[in-house]
Amino acid sequence: VSSLEAHSMHSLNSLYRSKLSLEEEQVRNEVSDCKIIGLTLETRPDYVNPTELRRLRTLGCTRVQIGVQHTDNQILKTINRGHTVEDSMKAVRLLKESCFKVDIHLMPDLPTSNPEKDREMFKFVLETPYLQADHWKIYPCEVTPFSTIEKWYSEGSYMPYTEVRDTAQGKDPKLLVDLLVWTKARVHPWIRLNRVIRDIPEVSIIAGNQNTNLRQMIFKELAKQGKYCRCIRCREVRDWPEDESLLRLAKRWADGDHAGLPDGVVCEVMIMNWQGYRSSDGDECFLSFEGSIDRGVGGGATERGMKKRQKKEDKRKKNKKSRKQQAESSASSALAGQGSFVVAKLTEGAGKCVTMQQSLWRRARSWVVGGGLEDTTPKDNAPLYGLLRLRFNDNGLTERHK
Repeated sequence: VSSLEAHSMHSLNSLYRSKLSLEEEQVRNEVSDCKIIGLTLETRPDYVNPTELRRLRTLGCTRVQIGVQHTDNQILKTINRGHTVEDSMKAVRLLKESCFKVDIHLMPDLPTSNPEKDREMFKFVLETPYLQADHWKIYPCEVTPFSTIEKWYSEGSYMPYTEVRDTAQGKDPKLLVDLLVWTKARVHPWIRLNRVIRDIPEVSIIAGNQNTNLRQMIFKELAKQGKYCRCIRCREVRDWPEDESLLRLAKRWADGDHAGLPDGVVCEVMIMNWQGYRSSDGDECFLSFEGSIDRGVGGGATERGMKKRQKKEDKRKKNKKSRKQQAESSASSALAGQGSFVVAKLTEGAGKCVTMQQSLWRRARSWVVGGGLEDTTPKDNAPLYGLLRLRFNDNGLTERHK
C-alpha cells in the first residue's frame, strides 16, 4: 500500500522525476498546487485495532471502508464472513475515536436472509448509536462466477429473493426495490449514501439483482410514492441554483437583502443548521448550510436539476461549475468560522499536558452540546451547500487517543 500511495502522489504531482519515499511524497503533496486531499482504504471490521489505526494514519488514510455486510450474526456465520456485528461496532468506535471518516458496506439478499430480515438490518443500523457511519454503500448480493454462492445457487440451496416472482415463497424482483425505497426514505441527513449497487458488468451476474441502473429505478419509485432521500449525496447542491448571486444568507435576507430584485426572481435563503446525535460512545454534531427551497420528490441532485431545465452547452456548464465551486468554498469557509471556537479550543492545548487538553475538550463539548449551538430542525428536503462534522468522545483525550 505504501508503494502504491507514493506512486499515486508521484503521478499526481510529476511524471518527470523519480518516485520518492512515501514520507517525501506526502510532504511534496502538502505544498503542491494539485494535491490529494483524502485517501480511502478498505479493510475488515475484525482487522481494526490500535496498531492498524496507527499504520493507516502513517499511510495518510483519511477514510476507512469496512464490510459490515449484515447485523444478523447467523447470516454472517452462514456466509463464513469470519466476524460478528459486535466486531463491526467495535471497529466503528475505534475509527471514530481516531478521527477517521467511516464508510460501511451493507448487503441485502444474502443467503438465508429475506426482505424482513434485511429491513430489520437497515432499521437497526439507522437506530443504534454504535453503527452511525458517515457514509454507506449498499451492495445487494449478486451471484458471480467462481464463488461458493454460485455453487449454492446451482445446487438450489440459495435463491435470491429478486430472482423469481413467487409471493408465496417471499420472492419477487420488486421486493428489493421496495426495500431500498423504504431505506432511502429513512436515511439520516448526516449520512452520504455513496452507492446503491456494486459496479459489476451484467454479463458477470449469474443471479440476483441484474439492474445496473437500480438507483434510477429507486428514484422513480420514490417520486411515484411522493417521497425523497435526505442523504448528503441526494441533497448536495450540484447545478442549483442557476446563479450563485441568487443565494442569500438568512440574516442578510431578514435585513432587506431581497429589496430591488425583479418580480418573479426566486432567491435561495441559506440557513446554518445544527443536528446532534449519539455515536459510538461520543457526541457528534452535524453543522450544515442548507437552503430553503424544497428539492422535490424522487431522484438525486443531478436528476432533479435536469428536470427543472434543459441541459446547457458545455462552455456555459463549465463556467457555471467554476462559479458554483467558488460559492461552495465561500460557504464552507463561513461554516468553518462558525465552529472556530470549538476547533480553537480543541487544538489550543496541543503540546501541553493531558489535563489541560481534557479541560479544553470539556469546555468545547459543553459549549456545543450544552447549548452553545441551538439544535435546529432543517427543512426536510433542502439543498445542501456546505457541512462540517464535530465529534466529542466520552472519554476525552485519553492515552488511547494519542
